[in-house]
Amino acid sequence: MGLYEPSTELLAQVQAQFGLRPLAIEDAKAAHQRPKLERYGDCTFVVTRTAQLVGGRIALGETHLFVGRGFVVTVRHGASVSYRPAREKAEACPKLLAHGEDYILYAVLDFIVDGYAPVMETVLAEAEAIEDRIRRRELRQDEVERLYLLRRELLRLRTGVVSLGADHSRQRYRSIYWILVKAL
Repeated sequence: MGLYEPSTELLAQVQAQFGLRPLAIEDAKAAHQRPKLERYGDCTFVVTRTAQLVGGRIALGETHLFVGRGFVVTVRHGASVSYRPAREKAEACPKLLAHGEDYILYAVLDFIVDGYAPVMETVLAEAEAIEDRIRRRELRQDEVERLYLLRRELLRLRTGVVSLGADHSRQRYRSIYWILVKAL
């Protein structure tokens, strides 16, 4: 089930249907959570950052995932594209889909991390162009400010990826951790 900025009422219905913890539902209501991976009984709760370029800036969004026996619920906030392509890819491969919710979690996180690539490529190309101007001693003040802004935005994105990857000790999360490492 995929939700985009759901109402409090809809989240209450999802909570009742899947037996989700109130604390995790509170986190999913409000964006601006730090990336994390937590266990609530039989349910895993993941918060991760998404990234898109909007008006030349990195716009960060969030996805909250509830993963339990027989279900995965995604709650998206802010800059985020639909996860329909990840769903279609998973449904097209019944052998992998047979691994259940663990594979679906993997597929969604892989899709999110793949979305970082065009953002990173664009930002790095712009940073390299500014560096070339530095070497030619043609740099303007607004370009210096832009370079620092790019650096700050990349650090925010990286911090989110690294903090989510911190709990990779359990076998179940190792592949997720390596997806995150790939993003760096």
